[in-house]
Formats: sequence, C-alpha cells, structure tokens
Amino acid sequence: MAKKLSIEKKGNFSGLPTSDIIKKNKNLKTQIDELRKKSIRLTHISELRQEEPFKSLFPIEDKVLQGILADMKENGFDNSKPIDVWKGIVIDGNTRFNAAVMAGIKEVAVYDHKFRNQEEALEYAVHNQRDRRNITDAEIYKCVEILDNRRSRGGDRKSEDFKSSSELLISREKTAQTIGTSAAKVQKARTIQDHGDKKTINAVKQGKISINKAYTQVQEKRKKNKQNSNDQNNEMCKLKIFICRNDKSKLLHEFQVLKSNVKPIMQQISKIIKNIF
Repeated sequence: MAKKLSIEKKGNFSGLPTSDIIKKNKNLKTQIDELRKKSIRLTHISELRQEEPFKSLFPIEDKVLQGILADMKENGFDNSKPIDVWKGIVIDGNTRFNAAVMAGIKEVAVYDHKFRNQEEALEYAVHNQRDRRNITDAEIYKCVEILDNRRSRGGDRKSEDFKSSSELLISREKTAQTIGTSAAKVQKARTIQDHGDKKTINAVKQGKISINKAYTQVQEKRKKNKQNSNDQNNEMCKLKIFICRNDKSKLLHEFQVLKSNVKPIMQQISKIIKNIF
C-alpha cells in the first residue's frame, strides 16, 4: 500500500532571496507554490516499470550509477529525491531506479505526474535532464528525433504546406527550447533525418561526428545530386529539341541506312561462328 509523504522544501537553490527571484521571473512564484504543495508517496519498486522512449532517452553513465548504488547500499533510498513517474512509467530517474533495483531496495519515493499525453511527459523528462548535464550532439539529435516522432502536427514536415506555414518555425523553436539548444541546430538535425544516409545518421547518433559536420556533408551531397539531376534534365531537353527540329522521315531514313549497314556485318559474324563449330 502506498504511503504518503509530506516534504516541505525550504529556501531555494540559487542562494538569492525568494522575493528577488520572483521579481525577475513572474512565473516562478507559481512554480514555488507547486513545489510546496508537492506530495510524494512511497511505493513498492515492482509497481514501477521502464519503457521506451524514456528508458533510453539519455545514456546511463556507469560511473554515476556505481556512485549512486554505493550510496544507496550505505544510506538507503533518499526520499527527498523521488523518481518521477507517469502512469507507473519511470520518466525521469532511471539511474536511481536501476541503482535501487541493484541495491535490493523494495520501497522507493515517487512523484506521480498528471501529463495529458506522452509528448508532455517527454518534454518534462528532456527539460529535466538538459539542466543536469552538458548535453552532447548525439543526445540533441536523439531528442529531436524522439520529440518529432511523438509530437502531434497538423501535417507532414516534408510537405510543401508544412514548409510554407509558420508551423515549421513554431515547431523548431518549441523543440529547441525544450532541449536547450538553438533553433538552427534543431533544423540541421531535422535535415540530417530527412536527407542523410544511414552511415551519416549512425555516425551522429554514436557521437562520431557533430551535427554541424553531418549537416555540411548532407547539404554538399544534396547539392551534387541536384546538379547531376539538372545535367540529366538538360540532356533530355537537348534531345527533345533535336527530335523536334529534324524531319521524322529523315530520321527514319537514317535509321534504315544504319540497319542495312549492320545486317551484312551480322551475317558475316554468323558465318564465322558456323565455321568454327
């Protein structure tokens, strides 16, 4: 049976008077009030589960995991740092969850979120993680990919209607704000998704090349392919012009002449083959 914990948070983490912070950010007062009302419960760890995309949204660093595991073995689970869950799914706190399982802890503190959908849950998880780490290009790319796949849109990002609308800019800005990066980098990541080959995409995901470098490679390849396509189109146009400018009967006559010249040669080749065999 889940137990209710009432935890009062005192002060703030910035070292500044709360009144000064509120003056700088009008929305912070609401956030502080929500924190004070926060209700944390204890639950059996078996009631929680890990699922994609939250499970592998960010890689778990073994050094950090081992440090938390050692602390839990000595001091138990710190209830002041609950695992964030949504519908029983661990959305933030996967490292602490894994450490608790490895330490044999049966009961952990959790905070149940009331998100409307998975998109909101993802945005929360990404926002929390980005404030705790120096997010890498590989992680930025993965976040863009996952958020784009889960986010509801009024159209296909590749379609002309979507490209020509302000929705593309809004989506780019929203994703950039959630991840904590620039809108330009989000757009570059999307270009890699839409036009990059598997080798380039995998290299970005594995952290072997940066988003900027991959974007440059993709754009150069696209430019080259476009030029080749234009060259082919130009040759087709030349051929069509040639055909239109020449009399059809003349072309037919030239074809018949060519055919008559080829026929004797083929007959000679046939005779040679018969003599050999």
